[in-house]
Amino acid sequence: MTAPAASAAKTCSGTITWASSLKKEPRAQLVIYYNSSNGGTNSACMYRAGSTYGKALSTEVEISRCESGYDESDTFCYTDKTSRTDSGTFKYYAGPVGVTGTKSRCVVAWGTIISGSRLIRIDSNPEGC
Repeated sequence: MTAPAASAAKTCSGTITWASSLKKEPRAQLVIYYNSSNGGTNSACMYRAGSTYGKALSTEVEISRCESGYDESDTFCYTDKTSRTDSGTFKYYAGPVGVTGTKSRCVVAWGTIISGSRLIRIDSNPEGC
């Protein structure tokens, strides 16, 4: 499912506010971006790398806006009803997915890749607060 055009990011671009990849074997990287349009817009992409790059595998990314009151020292947040998800069989990345109205709000994101019997997952803490 892809987010509606009005709330989705159009490209995996903007200022990178957070990125994480698997340290043992770089097979994936989850990146959160920010731009100031629409009261602040955060978007996320789950990029494929290493042994997963270019292979048609189930890949998913989701981003959500946190309820107010959280900051980057928190390890989780309750989210409001703004989650946006992109999932399917992709060769290079899933996304972009985006949420607006994030100028003074945290976001959380996660991404997965299924490679054979392995589930590769990366999660963010609240970011961009």
